[in-house]
Amino acid sequence: MWTLTPWVGGLWVAPDARRRGVASALVAYAAEKAREQRFRAVHALTAEAEVVFRRLGWEWIACRLIEVQDYRVLRMAL
Repeated sequence: MWTLTPWVGGLWVAPDARRRGVASALVAYAAEKAREQRFRAVHALTAEAEVVFRRLGWEWIACRLIEVQDYRVLRMAL
């Protein structure tokens, strides 16, 4: 599972900037950079933003319990 690459990580949108397309723009930029490097998919690990990623076309591929937090692993084909 952890050999999947590349990963989108560290994305966070301030509460007062949400629902303005910021997350969409950040994810689109990361996907474009992955495409430029000829990757066929990009992955993300999230505990709280699964709905955001799925709305942007990502698919759920796994769950992982890390310490006491349940995370979702998502994938977007490029």
